[in-house]
Formats: sequence, structure tokens, C-alpha cells
Amino acid sequence: MHLRNGVVLCLSGTPSLLAGRIMRDGAGTRPLFKGVEDDADAVAGKIEEMMKERAPMYANADVQVRLAENEDTPGTEGETLEELNVRIMRCVKARIEDDGTKDRLRSEPKPGDITITGA
Repeated sequence: MHLRNGVVLCLSGTPSLLAGRIMRDGAGTRPLFKGVEDDADAVAGKIEEMMKERAPMYANADVQVRLAENEDTPGTEGETLEELNVRIMRCVKARIEDDGTKDRLRSEPKPGDITITGA
């Protein structure tokens, strides 16, 4: 319910691209990659498993944005952070304007939005 009080964005990329980013930032600092943090292929495999498992949740996002890969070097990023930010904002703006999401957004819950049961 709380996710419907805004626009849910899902950033995605290929397992190899995401593994490269995680390896660059230090896979050992992420609990999900303990034991495989020194192996980019194993990190990519773990990411692929998680993506399959989480696909139904990711599919519920209002906006899906796929990270661009460098065409000359697959597995590496193909756009700057600024370019990605502009692309994300265009997608979010289009979604809000195109489907009436803007009319449903509010910052405070209304009476009845939250129910507490079993005290």
C-alpha cells in the first residue's frame, strides 16, 4: 500500500553489468555476496538467481529503466550518471503525466488508509 503513494522505479541491467558495478564497489561489503566476492562470474550468477526469484516483484514497478551497456565492451556502463538521471526523470515524468498517477499522489495518509488490528 505504501508503495502506491508514489512512483516505484525499477533499475535493471544484465547480471554481468551489475556484477561489474558490485565488484568495483567491493562485493565483500555486501552480505549477499559473501563467499563469492572475489569471483565476478559467481557474483553475476548470484545476481541472475536473485533477478529470477524477484521478477514478480520487479514487474510491479511503475517505471522500468534498464541500465545502458557500452556496445563495444559488454558488461560496462554505456552512459554517464547525468545521462542516466535525465533518462530516469523523463520516464518518471511520462508515466506520471500519461496515466493519471499525478492525480493519485498524496503525501499524507487519509483516514482508513492504515488499519491496526490485533492489539
